[in-house]
This record gives sequence, structure tokens and C-alpha cells, in this order.
Amino acid sequence: MPTNTLLENTIDLCIQSGLNSLKRAKFAWWPTEGQSDFSEDNLWFHVGWALQNAGFHVYPKAQVAGSVKQHVDAVAIHREYRCALVIEAKRLYSSEKFKSLGNDWLRLQQFKLPCQWLSLPRPLACYALLCGSCWNAEHVQWWIDPSRCCKSDSWLHMQSALESATRIGAVDVQRPDWQPHWICYSLSKLPDDQ
Repeated sequence: MPTNTLLENTIDLCIQSGLNSLKRAKFAWWPTEGQSDFSEDNLWFHVGWALQNAGFHVYPKAQVAGSVKQHVDAVAIHREYRCALVIEAKRLYSSEKFKSLGNDWLRLQQFKLPCQWLSLPRPLACYALLCGSCWNAEHVQWWIDPSRCCKSDSWLHMQSALESATRIGAVDVQRPDWQPHWICYSLSKLPDDQ
């Protein structure tokens, strides 16, 4: 099993590779009309593809243990590295969406992976990846430097998530003929063996 730093570097490279893949895909085709942002599934899908190429197994809409109705956007498991990465993504077009992603962060603190049929390797290093599609430069600055964040209730839990992150970034995915657009991300350590 690689050290946490090596593992986090590997995951971070996959995140950046996936988001750059999304940027290239935006140039090939824009899957919406008008000013609409694309589905949040595009965020985790491209990152998931890069993780898959790095030896992770990726599972979309993974169920939360003990709850048939609750799920996360995706889970990536690397058995050899003994690592699980839980992914939540949002289109951050309003303060309510930032609050929702912050609430996802709170929920991930207690998240448990179901393992009814096949046990997971132990110990298992667990991480959370939060991704957000953002059109507002000020929000991107708050994401990258959470100490500058506005002090509204909408940002309270999101600020906590960002302050505890081991990796934070924003990838500019703007097309030349379009308004600014970034994909922000944070990678945070969760309690092991979730």
C-alpha cells in the first residue's frame, strides 16, 4: 500500500487528468442548449475514467450501507492500494448548491460502504472528492482559499470541507467562445475503514 502522500498524489493526478478530459470534451460537443451547464455526472464520469485507467474500480450511484434510498455519486476502489474514494459532484449555480455540497461533506463523515458479498481489504484508506462546476470567479477564489470565504450559512460546511482538504484546485475549462467556467475540486481524508 502506498503512503498517504503518494496515494493522494496519484488521486490528484487522476482528478486533473479527468478534468482536462472534460475540457477536451467541451470542445468536441456541448451537451446542452443555451446557457445551461452540463450534468454534474460529467464531472465525476471523467475523473472516474482517469481513476479506472489508474487501476481503480469505479461504481456510479453507489448505495450507502444500511440505506436502500441513499447513495453517493460514485465510489472508486483500489484493492491493491487499499483505498476507497467517495465522489460527490454539484453544479454550483446558487448558494443553495454550495450548501448542498457542504451537507454532502457532513454526510460523508459518517458514510459506510456496503460489503455484503465481498469484504474490502483492511486497513482501507478512505477519501472524499468534492467537485463543483462553477461560473463565478469570486466563488473559485473562495474555494481555492477558504479563509477568504464569505461567512454565510450557505458556505459554512463547505468552508470546513475545504479547510480540511489535503488537495484543492480549480481547472479552467472555458471554451474560447464562452463565458468563464471552472471545475473546482477538493480531496479530503475520511476516517479509515469506512
